[in-house]
Amino acid sequence: MDDLSIQYDFGHTDLKLINHFERKMKISLPNSFVKLLSKHNGVKFLNNSFNYTDLDGNFEESSVSFCCFGNVSSTNIDDFQDSDIYGYENIVTFGLNGGGLYSL
Repeated sequence: MDDLSIQYDFGHTDLKLINHFERKMKISLPNSFVKLLSKHNGVKFLNNSFNYTDLDGNFEESSVSFCCFGNVSSTNIDDFQDSDIYGYENIVTFGLNGGGLYSL
């Protein structure tokens, strides 16, 4: 994990914030995810683009960045845990794409 091509991040985050989120959501995040975001909170990689076909059959491109822990940006992970409005339980949003959609 030392040789990542990072476009930006918001620096280190306190593990207490991540642990608090895990307890609140009643989940256990993968160790590699915790290690990554504890060093690179809200990371966006340089090579983060992907191609997809939308519902109309159009070929599109988008990108993904991770949500942040704590109050360091507008992408605070706590602000995106409203998936219950879609009728899904036990779904955790951890990232966002360029079109404003959630990464679950």
